[in-house]
Amino acid sequence: MTTTTTASDDEWKDVPPILYHYCNAEGLRGIIENKCLWMSSVSSMNDYMEHNWLIEAARAKLMPRLRHPVLDSSPPDVFYTRLRQRLCEQPPATHYVVGFSSDGDVLSQWRAYASDGAGFAVGFNPRLFGIRPVMPSLRPSPDDPDIGLSRIFYQDGKLLETLDFWVTHCHDKACSSFVSDAADRCYDNILQFALTTKNPAFKEEQEWRIIWLPSGNPAANSGDAELSSMKFRVRQGRVIPYYELRCRLTPHDVMPIREIVLGPKNPHRDGINAIEQLLAANGHNLANIKVWASKATYR
Repeated sequence: MTTTTTASDDEWKDVPPILYHYCNAEGLRGIIENKCLWMSSVSSMNDYMEHNWLIEAARAKLMPRLRHPVLDSSPPDVFYTRLRQRLCEQPPATHYVVGFSSDGDVLSQWRAYASDGAGFAVGFNPRLFGIRPVMPSLRPSPDDPDIGLSRIFYQDGKLLETLDFWVTHCHDKACSSFVSDAADRCYDNILQFALTTKNPAFKEEQEWRIIWLPSGNPAANSGDAELSSMKFRVRQGRVIPYYELRCRLTPHDVMPIREIVLGPKNPHRDGINAIEQLLAANGHNLANIKVWASKATYR
């Protein structure tokens, strides 16, 4: 008997079957009771260089070819002149994200995102969010998704070499009549890839993200997820805009929770009855959810 792999299956082949969202106890309660995740503005992330990391690296990597010596009598290269101009702009931070890890038991994650180890890692089946594992487009056509699930890449020498090679390819393939347009498209692609690139110091997080780029497209083009109107919360004195993300592919519209990991200092490690009651009271089938304790020895 033979089977056929569909395009959809091929899209999912590199996505882990479970993705974990680290949170405190209040976050767990909110996910289960409100049946949603919060998609926050990228400007609120822990890495203050969010979305700027690859832009800065591209400037440094490409600057030698973008600069023309004063004594060089040859005319400036229109493509690189335009690209240099665009790379010096401040990239907009208008997208919203919710982060996950492919590992549900990472000490640095417990310490940073889950009440210093007293919180939870909620494991989700990513296929049931109703969002394709694709990078949303900064300039979507009416048929392009403006929301997608993507792996996060951590800058290294190989990534920068790939960037260098790709920019050279864009330059060499640019039509002489539309060189500036080609440079603008090249910049847009760098900007888009920057959405999925972070400082290598965060590499241990093994992050995946749902990324939403508000575009005005019909909701159907955002997949089978539902986004609320803009809301606001306050954290450490900062006002943070966010949207509630709900899925519509599960019974009772519950979030597609498959595992709950108790942090190394979680007070429920001695008994999970209250967690089970919370799940059951909000429509979850406990037989489908595994609850386990972190193996980290941290106190």
